[in-house]
Amino acid sequence: MSYFVVITNYGFDLTATRDISINRSNKEYIQKVVSTVYTIKILLAFICFLLLLVLITFVPKFNHEFNAYLITFILVIGNVLFPVWFFQGIENMKYITFLNITAKLIVTLSIFILVNDRNDYVLALFINSFSYLLPGIMAIFILYYKYKIKWTSVNKNDILKMINEGWNIFVSTFLGNIVASSGTFILGLTSSNSAVGIYSSIEKIVRAVIGLFTPITQALFPYISAKFAQSYNLGLTIVKKAGKVIMLTAVLIGILIILLSQFILKILYGANVAEYSLVMQILVVWLIISVLNNIIGYQYLIASEQEKKYTNSFLLAGSITIFLYLVLSVPFSMYGIIFAMLIGELSLTFFMILSIRRDKLLISKRGS
Repeated sequence: MSYFVVITNYGFDLTATRDISINRSNKEYIQKVVSTVYTIKILLAFICFLLLLVLITFVPKFNHEFNAYLITFILVIGNVLFPVWFFQGIENMKYITFLNITAKLIVTLSIFILVNDRNDYVLALFINSFSYLLPGIMAIFILYYKYKIKWTSVNKNDILKMINEGWNIFVSTFLGNIVASSGTFILGLTSSNSAVGIYSSIEKIVRAVIGLFTPITQALFPYISAKFAQSYNLGLTIVKKAGKVIMLTAVLIGILIILLSQFILKILYGANVAEYSLVMQILVVWLIISVLNNIIGYQYLIASEQEKKYTNSFLLAGSITIFLYLVLSVPFSMYGIIFAMLIGELSLTFFMILSIRRDKLLISKRGS
């Protein structure tokens, strides 16, 4: 379902957000963007549903839980309906927060009340999936009644243009999910279950910390995109200012986690896992570089409509990461996976900076 969500999102959380933020005063244009995005997302959801039907019908590993998979597809539908890209584009994030918190509260209470034993797992899946569908339905009403957004007809050219604009972001996002999940998968093939458990437990903490920066970067992206549309230099100035503050925050949090790593692991997982505090300390370095790459890749390259540079850089870095997963996981177990991730992130930084500097050199040569 996570893969289906990435497919149906198709990078619109960035490309559609950018389009709406730049043209927020043009209601006719926004209605066209909203209608086109929904058309594409519905078509992609239909394709994903057909693929799911094939999987759960003909693949033995899946078909014994036919109903569970069908019910869980509701969360994909919910993600299709929820226009996070619209609310980000108009820079009104309160609806995202309100709708998600309301749905999660209802779902949490429902799970405690209705789910009583292990046989209720299908019901639990339905309740969890409904937590995505409910905000999606509510958001549609807000679009129509609050913002007066109406469906407008879209043609083949509108659809193809939007698909083309989102392609680079989709490729990098989809591959990003594969790279992120491949580390644990490959470690499971090459190491013990114990190593996988320890690694995934510690990695979840670090990824959760990275998640703390997501609301900040999501809120910044449409604002920076609009500034780049006004003036390249203005957008660049804001990226540099915001980037310094975000990086300083990331470094300070990183230092704090490094100093308290053993204590954090002992509290959360016990003394046995606390012995692997070095794993967490190395992952903190990866965290800081990931935040830097978000600033360079999303807030600068994608916001300034240079997403192809980001995608090309990511393809190279992702290939290096997966290659190193395979090479280092056998002799070094979880440490091999961690160093592969770290080298992969550093490679992404290097390739993005290289592409930026190369373009600047070409421009200066043309000017001279």
